[in-house]
Amino acid sequence: MPAVKKALRRDFPLLTARLHAAKCALSGFGPAARLAAAPGEGLPKTPPRGARPVFIIGPLIEVIIIAIDIYIWVVIIWIIMSWLIAFNVINTHNRFVFAVNHFLYRATEPALRPIRRFIPVIGGLDVSPIVLFLALFFIQRVLQNLLFRMSAGVY
Repeated sequence: MPAVKKALRRDFPLLTARLHAAKCALSGFGPAARLAAAPGEGLPKTPPRGARPVFIIGPLIEVIIIAIDIYIWVVIIWIIMSWLIAFNVINTHNRFVFAVNHFLYRATEPALRPIRRFIPVIGGLDVSPIVLFLALFFIQRVLQNLLFRMSAGVY
């Protein structure tokens, strides 16, 4: 066992240097990428101007997906609360209920109003939240696809 520890201590800096060189070669930039490239390929020495690193856009897309999830839940809570108010299960004269309902209305109405202009209430049933859900799920899928392609290296 001591021989393994000794060999590991001796080879660890070399292994970490090789790992770093492999990461640089895979990224396509840096000296390791230029060394790994075939002659005449002409890899750039630095990223192109205006290129956004994946390590910033990836987490940003994840935050947007989480925000869409939260907004979907806000719409669901607003739908349930509007039903409870319509059937007189909860009373809007209660200050807390009024404040929550007012917040949910102000949070959801800007997204639902444009949909209601094109799709009117059908037989007393408002289908605009369903259309909003479909649009939000579509946006989420597009962002997840983009995130997957970015992580796989296919832009």
